[in-house]
Amino acid sequence: MISSKKIQFVVILILSCFFMPIFAAESNEPNAELKFENNIETMSWDIKIGETKEGESRYFRNPGDIKPTHVAKVMLHKDYPRSSNASGVMDKILSSPVAKKFSKEQQKFLNTELAIRVDEPDRIPFYYSTWLYATSQEDARLMVQAYIDGLNMFVDERIDEYKRTISELRQELDNAQKELPEKQKQLEAAERQYQSIKKDSHQFSTDEEACALAKNSIAEMDKILNELDIELAGFNERLRAIEEFRKNKSSYSDMYAKLDEMFIELTIEVRGLEARREATRQIHSREQEFLSSYNTRNALRNKVSGLNASIGIARENIETLTNDLNERRKHPSLQPPKVYMNTVTIYPVLIDD
Repeated sequence: MISSKKIQFVVILILSCFFMPIFAAESNEPNAELKFENNIETMSWDIKIGETKEGESRYFRNPGDIKPTHVAKVMLHKDYPRSSNASGVMDKILSSPVAKKFSKEQQKFLNTELAIRVDEPDRIPFYYSTWLYATSQEDARLMVQAYIDGLNMFVDERIDEYKRTISELRQELDNAQKELPEKQKQLEAAERQYQSIKKDSHQFSTDEEACALAKNSIAEMDKILNELDIELAGFNERLRAIEEFRKNKSSYSDMYAKLDEMFIELTIEVRGLEARREATRQIHSREQEFLSSYNTRNALRNKVSGLNASIGIARENIETLTNDLNERRKHPSLQPPKVYMNTVTIYPVLIDD
């Protein structure tokens, strides 16, 4: 059956709906090759560090000892699922194999955590700028390539997450469909057996009443059996004692005759107790058989009901997630990142003395 964790995950995926924005005509095609432009205009090295009490962003100029020489400006649509902070962007960059191509100086620079700035939406509607600082022009290009690659990997992971969940649901559906016929056959047999036993023992009671009667009867029979065992133990011990005296005949023939009479009387009593015990055991066994049949039938009913529910839930969730995935493929959250005009601009960085 479908686990509770799986159902929770499916519910989260279904409910996590996105607003579907319409991109400006200037945005690039997802699979188009990225273009780089070099601009001679110099840019400063400004990094956001904290906020004022009034909530305004605080920027530090030239905040570190390792100085960048170039900065790449990447403009992405604001509704693309991107990190709104430098550490999130850094995670995407470092997740890409392209990051291994950075120069040693750039790698040292990244360790300072002063190589990235994320701005608010730009003057171009719906777009924001991410500034990627580097210690060389080539490293600036690699920073952009690593960032875009990391974002693409994020998209692939999201799609794979959907596919994995759908695949797991299909496997669970297949397992449930294979198991159901056998369980239904077992249930039919258990139902016939239960009705047969019930007809012999609790024909005019409802299932619930019969179950309660059987439990009470078993408890009562257990009590009677314990009492009979104790009583039989006493009678058997008396018989053994009489038998010992009967082995040693004496001149008191009247005494022997009395013992013989007592032995016969006790033997009759024992036979009667044993008959009562056997009858009690038969009742006990019959009620236990009924209760076992009742529990087996109910367990199979629950199993078949659970399998049918799992099949229905799995089918519904597979259809919902498949449709959801097809719809989300049209949304930027499950598309390759779209860079404005498919162009990244690289600027030289001016470091004030």
